[in-house]
Amino acid sequence: MKNIPEINHCIPNPEAYWCCDCKAHTAFERSVKGNSQHENYKCKVCERGMFKISEFQYFKFIGLGCGGVFAIAGLAMIGMGWQMLVGMWTIGAIFGLIGGGFWYFTRSWTVWCAVQGRKTEDQLEQEGLSHPFQPEYEDSHSFYDWAGQFFESSEEWKQFQEKYGQGEEPADEKGEASDPLDAPSPSPPPADLLDD
Repeated sequence: MKNIPEINHCIPNPEAYWCCDCKAHTAFERSVKGNSQHENYKCKVCERGMFKISEFQYFKFIGLGCGGVFAIAGLAMIGMGWQMLVGMWTIGAIFGLIGGGFWYFTRSWTVWCAVQGRKTEDQLEQEGLSHPFQPEYEDSHSFYDWAGQFFESSEEWKQFQEKYGQGEEPADEKGEASDPLDAPSPSPPPADLLDD
């Protein structure tokens, strides 16, 4: 099923994973490397890593803000000697570089948001319908992870699932065995029925 009207992946959503190559909130594959608990999100279209801007904004503002505070503190402490000034500015520069790195990393998102913000609803809808990535309903956990990002209430999400998935759980969560040999053996009847 293509062109799911409830989701326009070309409208900026800071809470959804975004691909900077595809310029859209494309579908993704989630993976965990090694023993790390950190999950990686890879675009299903171009296979590039994806990110959620809301996860980086905090670090960007903290880095730039702390850099500015230490720079000003260094100027305020100039009377305490040049070592204090150099120390404060060094710490400020480190924080500034961290914040600047996050700003540089997320600049493509910022530019895309500005471009999308100048478009009308009709233009955004047309872009979503003509984008190379077209969402298709899948009975899979990765599809539910992707689609679930675009709903603010559980009621909207429930209606979406009922409309497209007939309320089914993802295939990998149903607990159905793919091999008959892996199927659980039937449980024995209750002991009170065995006495009869």
